[in-house]
Amino acid sequence: MPHLILRVAASRDGRSARRTTSIAVGLTGAFYFLLIVTGFAAAAVVGGATIGAVDANGQAAPILLGSGVLDDGSTARVALITVMACVAFLVVLTAVTSVTFAAAVSLTRDVLIRAERPLTEAGQVWTLRTATAVLCVGGVTLSAAVHRYPVEFLGTFSLSVAATCVLPALVYSFFWPGFDRRG
Repeated sequence: MPHLILRVAASRDGRSARRTTSIAVGLTGAFYFLLIVTGFAAAAVVGGATIGAVDANGQAAPILLGSGVLDDGSTARVALITVMACVAFLVVLTAVTSVTFAAAVSLTRDVLIRAERPLTEAGQVWTLRTATAVLCVGGVTLSAAVHRYPVEFLGTFSLSVAATCVLPALVYSFFWPGFDRRG
C-alpha cells in the first residue's frame, strides 16, 4: 500500500516509523473488520439472494444494507445512503491519489531528475506536475482498456505486481551490503 509506505518513509526515526506503522495497521485492521461486519449484517438483513440478484459479486451489499434498514422515502435513508456512497468514493479517491502521487514522486526523483542536470525548485515542481499528468492519462487509458475485467482479478493482479516490485528490494537489502539510499 503506497500510502502506508509513504507515511513510513516520511518518518524521522525508527520510533516514529514504528508508531506510524502501528497506527496504519490498526486503522487498516479496523476498516477490514467493519467491512466484514457490514457484509454479514447485509446478508442477515437484506438476504444473500437479494444481494446476489443486484450484484453477483456482492459489492452493493453496504448500499443495500443502508436501504434495507430504514423505511422507503425517509430522509434518514437518503442521508445514510448518501453518506455511504460518499465514503466509498473518498476511499477510492484517496487510494488513487496516493498511488498517483507515489508514482509521480518516484518517477520525478528517481528517473527524470537524476538522469539530467540538477533542476531548480520550480523545475522540479513542473516535472512533478508533468509526471502526474502523464501518469493520470496513462491510468485512464489503462482503465478504459480493462474495464470489463472483474474487480477481484484487477485487485489481485495489482497486488501481485506490487509484490513483485517489493521482493527484489527486500532481497537486495538483505544480501547486498551496498544497497542503501545512495546505492
